[in-house]
Amino acid sequence: MALLRTSLTAAFASLLSACSSSGPLTPHQDYLKAAGTETFSSIEQEPRLQGFVALMNDFTPDNIPNAVERAYAESFYFNDTFHSLQEREELTRYFAAMAEKASTSVQFLDFASTGDDILLRWTMTLKFKVWWKQVEVTSIGISHLRFNDQGKIVLHQDYWDSAEGFYNHLPLVGGVLQKIRSGVGADQ
Repeated sequence: MALLRTSLTAAFASLLSACSSSGPLTPHQDYLKAAGTETFSSIEQEPRLQGFVALMNDFTPDNIPNAVERAYAESFYFNDTFHSLQEREELTRYFAAMAEKASTSVQFLDFASTGDDILLRWTMTLKFKVWWKQVEVTSIGISHLRFNDQGKIVLHQDYWDSAEGFYNHLPLVGGVLQKIRSGVGADQ
């Protein structure tokens, strides 16, 4: 009963804060203010990134199959916190299903590289529906990409704040996460 009351209180507080027109910066805005958007090299300077950028800039079910084939090797390692995949066909199905359920917009900030490896900083905005509610969230992240000799991705590991960028916005789950965070001193 206490958990339900806490979840309902957190949901009501979230609803009230969402209705206010001004407030503190979100975590991704705080990060961008502190770190800037051109800390490293511009993505236009790296030809290997262009297939990946093209995929994410037109993240639609119609574009995904060809864009994935151009950007990724036949087999690879992929992990985005939700799924670990190793085949292009699996990744194509996953991305297409995601594109059908959510609108995805990615802004690439910059990258740092050494050899075949690139760390790519980005912000991503997702718009999706959870039960009765339309949700729009923006999160910051970094993708570790490794390329083979043909310039195709053979490793793709995403690092991002999935709690702030996704889970906090789910009914009940978000309230539980906020309660946990406040219990460890994060929201004092």
